[in-house]
Amino acid sequence: MIVRKEVNWKGTEGYRGSIHTQPWVNVKETEASFWVEVAAPGLAKSDFGIEVKDQTLLISVEKELGEEAFVRQEFDFSRFKRAFYLPKGANRNQIQAKYEAGILTIEIPKQEEVVQKVTVL
Repeated sequence: MIVRKEVNWKGTEGYRGSIHTQPWVNVKETEASFWVEVAAPGLAKSDFGIEVKDQTLLISVEKELGEEAFVRQEFDFSRFKRAFYLPKGANRNQIQAKYEAGILTIEIPKQEEVVQKVTVL
């Protein structure tokens, strides 16, 4: 299964016409897990909201900014929302996340296949 065909960006809400930008995202698949990497520097772990609703992984940030006087500002990750459809086989109950060096990494383990043996009568 190729993740890019199974995990689809559903879009985001609002913030058009402002300086708020969407962080770049990498999505990959290994034998055991799906991975989502979000490049969002300058935040704290506590700034992220990560939820699973139905089959959708929701990642959001809504952070109050200080009164910094920028001469030029080309990015601002203080407010964004991203949504990803979880593919079949994703274990929604075992999702883990870490934020390190400006990258939020979310691991979505795959469910172990349940093999049912049938006795021949």
